[in-house]
Amino acid sequence: MSTSDQVLLSGSFGAGKSRVGNEKGYLMNMMYPGNRGLIVRKHFSDVYSSTIKQTLLEEVIPDSHIHNHNKGEHVIEHYTGSYDDNGKPILSEIHYHGLDSGKSTSDDDLPRKIGSHSYGWIFVDEGTELSKGEWNQLQGRLRYKGTRQGGTFYTVPFQQIFTATNPASPQHWMYKLFFNADNQQDAHAIRMNVKDNPYVPKSYVERMEKNLSGMYYERYFLGKWVGAEGIIYSEYTEDDHLITADYLANPDTPLGTWDIKRTEEWDYNDEPDSVWIDPPEGWRVYRSIDFGYNNPFVCQWWALSPDDELVLFRELYQSELLVEDAGRRIKELTNDDWHLENTFADHDAEGNENLKRRGVHTANAKKDVNAGIQSVKNRLRKDDRGRPRLYIMVGSRVHKPDNRLVLDDSPTKTVDEIPSYVWKNDDEEVPRKADDHGLDALRYLTYSLDNGPNITLDEMKSLEETVNSAW
Repeated sequence: MSTSDQVLLSGSFGAGKSRVGNEKGYLMNMMYPGNRGLIVRKHFSDVYSSTIKQTLLEEVIPDSHIHNHNKGEHVIEHYTGSYDDNGKPILSEIHYHGLDSGKSTSDDDLPRKIGSHSYGWIFVDEGTELSKGEWNQLQGRLRYKGTRQGGTFYTVPFQQIFTATNPASPQHWMYKLFFNADNQQDAHAIRMNVKDNPYVPKSYVERMEKNLSGMYYERYFLGKWVGAEGIIYSEYTEDDHLITADYLANPDTPLGTWDIKRTEEWDYNDEPDSVWIDPPEGWRVYRSIDFGYNNPFVCQWWALSPDDELVLFRELYQSELLVEDAGRRIKELTNDDWHLENTFADHDAEGNENLKRRGVHTANAKKDVNAGIQSVKNRLRKDDRGRPRLYIMVGSRVHKPDNRLVLDDSPTKTVDEIPSYVWKNDDEEVPRKADDHGLDALRYLTYSLDNGPNITLDEMKSLEETVNSAW
């Protein structure tokens, strides 16, 4: 049995993940009498009807082992086969709750019935339903060390959180936690497949194999963590489009010699270092802006090579940022030595006026959604040279990941948005409108740049001076 701090049971439909999770928790209670565990799901109705009633009570714990089941408090006390020096049975406990069972006023923001206890183990059924913040909050309850009974302290030697879940997208925080080779946390993943379960009827396996296709076949039959069907930028691959600062600084690469100024490391396991880097002389620089407050405010800095290749090399991606403050940050992050050609922005008159007062002059972006998507796709495709015309640099976001976005399990930079940017309801005319603010800014840039003449920043300032002097 794994003693890692965090364990993932990942697999297809019918693999027996939920039962294994229940059995693991029950085994830990039997091995360490006096233990206390928690079984939890996002919604209480799911944890009781499926995990507890159908699995734990019907398939795992024998009726004769249950000492008491308090349905009001959601606590099951069961015998462990051990007795104290006075001959009294040592009981272990299993609590079960949903994360929707009322919020606590405590710092961890968990339901009171969870937040008021500590546990030796926590089993999260269908862990992909939880946000990373909720997972971290549950980990904070893993501090149960044991119980004293009959003059003896019965120790629980280690604490653990584990989950059973179907696979999701490779961009999901849980995939990054358990499968990212750079992750330094004590996390162990176990893959399961329906074909590994000897108790599943052969007809069930054959029916699944016949009826599932595409992403659903790969996720729910093969148990793979794959992206969603209907992904809009299917041309994008990390190998072709995601490049490092070291690559850009290498004079032997096709993109010229960039100048790395400095790097800054953030204390987040799956977040790259931020890199301050300058494009080569002669490259034109463009900025693209999508306004937001509850949603992130995004400003991107792109460099255009003489060979018409775009590189995203700097990014501001932050929620709850006032436009006035964003304007100051944009000025600070823009090097006066760059050849700044233009800044494209969403059509927000007040926002653009606020930016202008802080020295950030903008041009209204061309916003046709479908045409803009096609312009991005055209640049993602490889040309006759075998190279795309659009790249994203690792570490281009030059500030700490937005904590609010991290806790909400939302993208924290533009590249995070790509795998979940899909067509709405399989309609390849309308994209799903969620977590797309960086990609909106990307679309503004490519479509405005590639379709028709645009007034340059110098021309815009000259025009403003002419108009102002005329008045």
